[in-house]
Amino acid sequence: MDQTMVTFDMPSSRTNNARGARTIRLKTTRAEKKGFTVALAATASGVKLPAFVIFKERNGRLGERVRRGLRVPGNVRLHASANGWMTRELLNTWLRTVVRSEDGKRLLVLDQHRPHAVQETATIAEEECNAKVVLIPGGCTSIVQPMDRSVNKPLKDSIKASWSAWMKAGGARTPQGNLRQPKRQDVMDWVSKAWGSITPELLVKSFLVCGISNALDGSEDHLASDDVPVDDDIADSDADEGDSEDSEDSEEEESDVDDFDGFYDGADEELDI
Repeated sequence: MDQTMVTFDMPSSRTNNARGARTIRLKTTRAEKKGFTVALAATASGVKLPAFVIFKERNGRLGERVRRGLRVPGNVRLHASANGWMTRELLNTWLRTVVRSEDGKRLLVLDQHRPHAVQETATIAEEECNAKVVLIPGGCTSIVQPMDRSVNKPLKDSIKASWSAWMKAGGARTPQGNLRQPKRQDVMDWVSKAWGSITPELLVKSFLVCGISNALDGSEDHLASDDVPVDDDIADSDADEGDSEDSEDSEEEESDVDDFDGFYDGADEELDI
């Protein structure tokens, strides 16, 4: 499992302009610093777990009226925190509602993000989910974390394509012609579509490249290399536009990237495994 931040606006970092131009205009809804967290997980056999979306809410939760105004896609689980990041409590919720208990022992590969590295996480994973937590050494996430290695980029590329299609189709304009930002329904739909576009073949290959699921007889050791490219091509299709209105009583706060002041929620105990 890995977490990545996604913004409501995803303008391209490249433009076509005349050399020497003093001003370059980018069309956005001014929400490129408004973000939320998406936690992604899959098995080495290519089975995807639901995407765990965490929006920023002042009181750390989404009210019932807000939830009723949203259509949560089947491959998404919706939650909130005060700063929009994964907390220890949400990680425990993810374990109990997304990973859950299954027959047979499993290996849960996590990075050194501090809510991961506490004894409570290891205990819940082992006792309630039949999973043994293994922490990736510091500085090695980009090498041996399958989601970070080969999934986050194509996922964000797909979301960016959906955002661009939404902008071109006039989704950023109200019937009166005023500019509006993407709604939570919009970005949830984009995440759902992007996660659905990640193929099982890409996930299987990613685990092999990271050296996690390779055959124990050494016959697949040549696949575990940071020089082996992973095909991150995904289907390019039009984005589905969300049609649900945000509830007027929402306590959603504009969340700037700079306001995301860290991942950790206060536990200091180290993981003992």
